[in-house]
Amino acid sequence: MPAYDFRCVSCSQTTEQYQPLNETTRAITCPQCGGLAHKVLTFPRANPSPFREHFNMAVGRNVHSRRQFADELKKAGERQSARTGLAHDYVPVDLRDREACGVTDEGLEQTARAEVAAGKVEAKRYV
Repeated sequence: MPAYDFRCVSCSQTTEQYQPLNETTRAITCPQCGGLAHKVLTFPRANPSPFREHFNMAVGRNVHSRRQFADELKKAGERQSARTGLAHDYVPVDLRDREACGVTDEGLEQTARAEVAAGKVEAKRYV
């Protein structure tokens, strides 16, 4: 959905608002003073998507958008559920989010011990 700029007649405040391409609203109410704000003659700015097309190993194919990636993860979860008989719910994870990935500040070894203690994983002995 593109973003448009609106400028208030009374306070000259510029406001950005997202509108569908087929909507022809030329004026809105100013959020600052409540006056009338007219659409500034500009080209619509599309939302930049930081998602880049890439081959994703989790789904085994190229993905072009976040929506397609989420759909492919859901399909992969359903296939895995049908294959194993256990419920699988695959969701996208931001690897930069340390908490979501279960990483602590203590380091990898301490994180592994904490997960074993919490019963999240089985204890393994590495030789």
